Amino acid sequence: MNIVVKTASGHCVVRPDTSWVRKNDDLYLPDFAGALSFSPIVYAHVSRPGKSIGSHFASRYYDSISYGMLLYAQNLLDGSPEGYASAICMGHTSFLPYPLEQDFPAPGAEFILSRDDEVIFKCSYEGRQVIENAIVDATEKALIRTGDFVAAELKEMEFLCDGPAQIKGTLDGRLLMDFRII
Repeated sequence: MNIVVKTASGHCVVRPDTSWVRKNDDLYLPDFAGALSFSPIVYAHVSRPGKSIGSHFASRYYDSISYGMLLYAQNLLDGSPEGYASAICMGHTSFLPYPLEQDFPAPGAEFILSRDDEVIFKCSYEGRQVIENAIVDATEKALIRTGDFVAAELKEMEFLCDGPAQIKGTLDGRLLMDFRII
Protein backbone atom coordinates (compact mmCIF):
# COMPACT_ATOMS: atom_id res chain seq x y z
CA MET A 1 0.00 0.00 0.00
CA ASN A 2 1.36 3.39 -1.00
CA ILE A 3 0.27 6.98 -0.63
CA VAL A 4 0.60 8.71 -3.99
CA VAL A 5 0.66 12.48 -3.50
CA LYS A 6 0.17 15.20 -6.07
CA THR A 7 2.01 18.11 -4.47
CA ALA A 8 0.73 21.67 -4.51
CA SER A 9 3.39 22.42 -7.15
CA GLY A 10 2.00 19.65 -9.40
CA HIS A 11 4.60 16.89 -8.95
CA CYS A 12 3.66 13.33 -8.01
CA VAL A 13 5.57 11.57 -5.22
CA VAL A 14 4.99 8.39 -3.24
CA ARG A 15 5.05 8.20 0.54
CA PRO A 16 5.51 4.71 2.01
CA ASP A 17 2.87 2.99 4.10
CA THR A 18 5.23 3.25 7.10
CA SER A 19 4.39 6.97 7.17
CA TRP A 20 0.63 6.31 7.44
CA VAL A 21 -1.21 7.11 10.67
CA ARG A 22 -4.58 5.34 10.63
CA LYS A 23 -5.89 6.50 13.98
CA ASN A 24 -5.30 9.47 16.22
CA ASP A 25 -1.94 8.27 17.52
CA ASP A 26 0.23 10.96 19.08
CA LEU A 27 3.44 11.89 17.25
CA TYR A 28 6.61 11.70 19.31
CA LEU A 29 8.86 14.13 17.50
CA PRO A 30 12.44 12.85 17.23
CA ASP A 31 15.18 15.26 18.31
CA PHE A 32 16.63 15.44 14.79
CA ALA A 33 13.33 16.61 13.29
CA GLY A 34 13.26 20.08 14.83
CA ALA A 35 10.24 22.03 13.63
CA LEU A 36 7.42 20.56 11.55
CA SER A 37 5.74 21.84 8.42
CA PHE A 38 2.36 20.62 7.22
CA SER A 39 0.28 20.40 4.10
CA PRO A 40 -3.48 19.76 4.17
CA ILE A 41 -4.72 17.14 1.73
CA VAL A 42 -7.82 15.64 0.21
CA TYR A 43 -7.39 11.92 -0.45
CA ALA A 44 -9.19 8.95 -1.95
CA HIS A 45 -9.04 5.21 -1.34
CA VAL A 46 -8.16 3.34 -4.56
CA SER A 47 -10.71 0.59 -5.23
CA ARG A 48 -9.20 -0.92 -8.38
CA PRO A 49 -5.76 -0.91 -10.01
CA GLY A 50 -4.94 1.25 -13.01
CA LYS A 51 -2.29 2.98 -15.08
CA SER A 52 -2.65 5.84 -17.58
CA ILE A 53 -6.22 6.51 -16.48
CA GLY A 54 -8.07 9.06 -18.59
CA SER A 55 -10.02 11.90 -16.98
CA HIS A 56 -13.36 10.45 -18.12
CA PHE A 57 -12.65 7.22 -16.23
CA ALA A 58 -10.96 8.43 -13.02
CA SER A 59 -14.20 8.23 -11.01
CA ARG A 60 -14.20 4.45 -11.46
CA TYR A 61 -10.96 3.97 -9.51
CA TYR A 62 -11.85 5.17 -6.00
CA ASP A 63 -14.65 4.55 -3.55
CA SER A 64 -14.34 7.27 -0.91
CA ILE A 65 -12.87 10.71 -0.26
CA SER A 66 -11.75 12.41 2.95
CA TYR A 67 -9.29 14.97 4.29
CA GLY A 68 -6.03 14.70 6.20
CA MET A 69 -2.60 16.25 6.52
CA LEU A 70 1.03 15.48 5.73
CA LEU A 71 3.87 16.45 8.03
CA TYR A 72 7.48 17.26 7.09
CA ALA A 73 10.50 17.56 9.40
CA GLN A 74 11.99 20.94 8.50
CA ASN A 75 15.54 19.85 9.38
CA LEU A 76 15.38 17.30 6.57
CA LEU A 77 14.20 19.87 4.01
CA ASP A 78 17.61 21.22 3.06
CA GLY A 79 16.69 22.03 -0.56
CA SER A 80 18.16 18.83 -1.97
CA PRO A 81 16.17 16.02 -3.60
CA GLU A 82 17.56 13.63 -0.97
CA GLY A 83 16.37 15.89 1.85
CA TYR A 84 12.83 15.99 0.47
CA ALA A 85 12.88 12.21 -0.08
CA SER A 86 13.98 11.73 3.54
CA ALA A 87 11.20 14.02 4.78
CA ILE A 88 8.43 12.14 2.95
CA CYS A 89 9.72 8.77 4.19
CA MET A 90 9.75 9.75 7.86
CA GLY A 91 7.50 7.42 9.82
CA HIS A 92 4.18 8.51 11.31
CA THR A 93 3.81 11.68 9.20
CA SER A 94 0.85 10.94 6.85
CA PHE A 95 -2.36 11.53 8.79
CA LEU A 96 -5.09 9.87 6.70
CA PRO A 97 -7.96 8.93 9.03
CA TYR A 98 -9.23 5.40 8.35
CA PRO A 99 -11.63 3.73 7.85
CA LEU A 100 -13.22 6.22 5.52
CA GLU A 101 -16.97 6.53 5.31
CA GLN A 102 -18.45 5.12 2.13
CA ASP A 103 -20.22 8.33 1.17
CA PHE A 104 -18.67 11.49 -0.21
CA PRO A 105 -18.55 14.87 1.55
CA ALA A 106 -21.58 17.01 0.82
CA PRO A 107 -21.05 19.96 -1.54
CA GLY A 108 -19.74 22.84 0.54
CA ALA A 109 -18.66 20.61 3.46
CA GLU A 110 -16.06 22.54 5.45
CA PHE A 111 -12.68 21.02 6.39
CA ILE A 112 -10.90 22.80 9.25
CA LEU A 113 -7.45 22.13 10.70
CA SER A 114 -6.49 23.70 14.01
CA ARG A 115 -3.37 23.86 16.17
CA ASP A 116 -4.01 24.43 19.87
CA ASP A 117 -7.59 25.55 19.00
CA GLU A 118 -6.37 28.16 16.46
CA VAL A 119 -7.57 27.60 12.88
CA ILE A 120 -4.58 27.11 10.57
CA PHE A 121 -6.44 25.93 7.44
CA LYS A 122 -10.02 25.99 6.17
CA CYS A 123 -11.60 24.98 2.86
CA SER A 124 -14.93 23.86 1.42
CA TYR A 125 -15.43 20.66 -0.53
CA GLU A 126 -16.36 21.50 -4.10
CA GLY A 127 -16.54 18.07 -5.69
CA ARG A 128 -14.36 15.28 -6.94
CA GLN A 129 -12.34 17.14 -9.58
CA VAL A 130 -9.20 17.71 -7.48
CA ILE A 131 -8.83 14.03 -6.59
CA GLU A 132 -9.67 12.85 -10.11
CA ASN A 133 -7.01 15.17 -11.56
CA ALA A 134 -4.53 13.71 -9.06
CA ILE A 135 -5.43 10.17 -10.19
CA VAL A 136 -4.96 11.08 -13.85
CA ASP A 137 -1.61 12.78 -13.20
CA ALA A 138 -0.29 10.06 -10.89
CA THR A 139 -1.17 7.21 -13.24
CA GLU A 140 0.68 8.81 -16.13
CA LYS A 141 3.85 7.72 -14.33
CA ALA A 142 2.89 4.93 -11.95
CA LEU A 143 0.48 2.08 -11.39
CA ILE A 144 -2.00 2.54 -8.56
CA ARG A 145 -3.17 -0.60 -6.82
CA THR A 146 -6.26 -1.55 -4.85
CA GLY A 147 -5.76 -0.31 -1.29
CA ASP A 148 -3.45 2.58 -2.22
CA PHE A 149 -4.38 6.17 -1.45
CA VAL A 150 -4.15 9.07 -3.88
CA ALA A 151 -3.84 12.46 -2.21
CA ALA A 152 -3.70 16.04 -3.44
CA GLU A 153 -2.07 18.78 -1.40
CA LEU A 154 -4.47 21.69 -1.01
CA LYS A 155 -1.72 24.27 -0.44
CA GLU A 156 2.06 24.51 -0.22
CA MET A 157 3.59 23.24 3.01
CA GLU A 158 3.97 25.79 5.78
CA PHE A 159 5.20 25.94 9.36
CA LEU A 160 3.15 23.94 11.87
CA CYS A 161 5.08 23.90 15.16
CA ASP A 162 8.49 23.54 16.79
CA GLY A 163 7.33 21.88 19.99
CA PRO A 164 4.31 20.31 21.64
CA ALA A 165 0.96 21.02 19.99
CA GLN A 166 -2.59 19.68 19.84
CA ILE A 167 -3.84 19.13 16.27
CA LYS A 168 -7.49 18.70 15.31
CA GLY A 169 -9.21 18.26 11.98
CA THR A 170 -12.97 18.38 11.38
CA LEU A 171 -15.23 17.92 8.38
CA ASP A 172 -18.55 19.73 8.84
CA GLY A 173 -18.07 19.59 12.60
CA ARG A 174 -17.31 15.83 12.65
CA LEU A 175 -13.93 15.06 14.20
CA LEU A 176 -11.49 13.42 11.74
CA MET A 177 -8.20 13.92 13.58
CA ASP A 178 -7.26 14.69 17.16
CA PHE A 179 -3.64 14.04 18.16
CA ARG A 180 -0.78 15.59 20.04
CA ILE A 181 2.73 16.33 18.87
CA ILE A 182 4.97 15.59 21.81
